[in-house]
Amino acid sequence: MNSVTEITKPGSFTEDGVYAPKDKIAVALSFEGVFNDGAPECGLTTFNAYRMLDWNFDAFGRTVEPEKFDSIRNSDWMVAFLRMRPCVNKAWHYFKVIDVLRDHPEERARIISDPMDTGAFDVLLDDYHEKCNATDEIEKTLLDDAFYTERTRMSTVEKGDVVPGDMEKYEKWVAIQSPFPQSKIEVKKLRKTIIYERDGGAPEIVSGFVPFFATSKDNTSTELLCKTYVSTGQLEADDYDDAGGIKCTIPRQRIFGKDNEIAAIVREELDGYFESVKVKTGKYPDARDKVVQLVMIAHDAGVAHDRVWRVNDRYDAPEQVDLWLYGFNRQFLVPGYTFPHDYGRAEKDGRIFVRREMEGSAEFLGQKAKRFGH
Repeated sequence: MNSVTEITKPGSFTEDGVYAPKDKIAVALSFEGVFNDGAPECGLTTFNAYRMLDWNFDAFGRTVEPEKFDSIRNSDWMVAFLRMRPCVNKAWHYFKVIDVLRDHPEERARIISDPMDTGAFDVLLDDYHEKCNATDEIEKTLLDDAFYTERTRMSTVEKGDVVPGDMEKYEKWVAIQSPFPQSKIEVKKLRKTIIYERDGGAPEIVSGFVPFFATSKDNTSTELLCKTYVSTGQLEADDYDDAGGIKCTIPRQRIFGKDNEIAAIVREELDGYFESVKVKTGKYPDARDKVVQLVMIAHDAGVAHDRVWRVNDRYDAPEQVDLWLYGFNRQFLVPGYTFPHDYGRAEKDGRIFVRREMEGSAEFLGQKAKRFGH
């Protein structure tokens, strides 16, 4: 059996100074917020869709096309919207962010001038949660439809692929977003800890940090976005493999989004969880649910739950508790779409490892793996 690797042996350090664990550890990274900065596109989509629903409010006086995004990128409305991005989980939530910003002009101005003004954020967030709780299912569906209809119009993506002849328009839409530069570096450093073994066939991973992406986005558009980043030079050729090559940073099969089929073995393992969510929300969780996604990743990687490490840019206490209860007790908060007081709250939580800078986060995970004896 031959070993195929970029490091000498498990338990050593890579040329980047990252400890390479002796065990296989699946690193479940958020795609949006940790790796990809898609918030500006979400802002443009929401403001365009919002003006079609409420003609009494028009932030920019027109529908703004992707190629004109730079004309509003630094506007007060867009800056305020992006400051509130961390609270959003679903498309309809974006409309509630605009509602809140409209209703609180003083606090809106404060977070624009001072992104660390926790008092202003607290006022906005309290009202945001009230508005979300008061939204019925019919309105949620209406807002979701408005968001995705506008996104489809601008991106020209239908059923996971670009409409023939519209690639130029699609690339203008993609240009609004980009991978976070330092995140690309850190994820690649994690990949370099992997040791593969080959026994006459395809290589198999036997140890190291294995990057996965856990996203609420649909798989096909996420894959297409990564593929486009390669063609436009924002990702390197070995960063994403549409064919699913195991040795690239982001193989297609390690993207877990809302389109993943939940296998029977996962449903059986999470039977009690599915029922508890149904009691609380009135419906069963889908493939976007983070407990579900991490269990699917554990099965895919062939590791125990405590060797699926969750790396997120948001502090979500209820979600953290659910993950902890199901054995996912290695949770990390890193910069991204992060509110200024999330770091302190996560540190007080005691269940979260906090990294306030993205640079060096691969080394940070390596230190933890060494400490835990992996």
